[in-house]
Parts: sequence; structure tokens; C-alpha cells
Amino acid sequence: MKTGDYSGGAPVIGDSLALDLVNTLYTPRGHLRDGIASDADLAGWLEAVRPRLGSARVGAVATGDVNRFHDLRGTIRSLVESMSSGRPLDSASVAQVNAASRLAPSWTELRLDAETVERTSASDTEGVDATLASLARDAIDLLSGDKAAMLRTCEAHNCSLFFLKDHRRREWCSASCGARVRSARAYARRTAAVEAGDAHSA
Repeated sequence: MKTGDYSGGAPVIGDSLALDLVNTLYTPRGHLRDGIASDADLAGWLEAVRPRLGSARVGAVATGDVNRFHDLRGTIRSLVESMSSGRPLDSASVAQVNAASRLAPSWTELRLDAETVERTSASDTEGVDATLASLARDAIDLLSGDKAAMLRTCEAHNCSLFFLKDHRRREWCSASCGARVRSARAYARRTAAVEAGDAHSA
């Protein structure tokens, strides 16, 4: 469910850090928007997800960081789209997310057979590398674990967000999207009933 919006506008659903990154490219009212289009947007988004970044210490956003997050976002989106639609994972995208994971001294790697291998080191890291590594690790955990089967795209009209179907009745990324779908369905039923009545009276 949505846990709130940051100043850049993209929804922060809270199902997964990696999905929240992917969902910063979103389509309000059917128009494509980038929720981390600027340094200020990126700083705001990082602040919104800071409590979920674990031990990674987020530093100030520097020139070029937005592009690095865009690159990782595109890579994770490609993998999520493949996994959610049952297509094989692209080896180049797997290599890119593994490279981001290796920015930290302790990392996990994604294998094409969806298994992981973990290598550890007793040191710490911080700044943008640590944040990118955390996001990559979350994507690897998502794609190689039980949650992979829960990946869905929101079924609401004009919504392109990904979420985890953590309940059998959940079909939308948020309560607001669910309300919009139910409202549209109710309107369609009322319209159909009125048209049927008009046709019968004629």
C-alpha cells in the first residue's frame, strides 16, 4: 500500500526498495513523469526511503548521481518486467545489477537460474555507492526469493506501477487505485443500466 509521497511526486508504496526506485518513473493521468529528474528530486526520494536503507549512510547528492540512479532503475525495471511476465532474465541486466551490488564490501549476486551467492567482508561503506548497492541487493532478493511470484503491474487505468501481490484479493498498487477502478466499474454499470432502460422504453 502507499506509505506516502515525497516532494518529487512519485509514489512510495513501500513493498520493496527496488520497486520504489522503478516506480519513480510513473504515469499520473496517463502522462509519463520522472520522479527523480533532478538532484533535488533524488535527494527528496532518498530522504523518503532512508529508514529502509539499512546501514547504508546516504550522503549529499552530487553531479552525475541522478544518471547513476537512472541507469540502475532501468536495469531493475527490465529485470522486473521480465520476471513478472515470465520471460528469461537478460544476462546484461543481471550483470549490471550484480555490478551495482558489488559497490559494497558485502554483496549478493543474482544468477540466471535465480539462485544467489553471498560474499562478505567486515568493512563499512557510505554515500551513493552504498545506496546503489542497497537498492541492487533489494532487487536481487526480490528476483531470487519467494516474492518474485508476487510481482504484479497495477491494473488501474493509467497506472504503470509495480507492486507485490501480498494478499489474494489485492489487484492494485494502492487503495486509491482500487477506489478508482471500483468507481469506474460502478459508473459503467449505471450507464449500461440507463442505456438499457432507454432502449426498452423506446
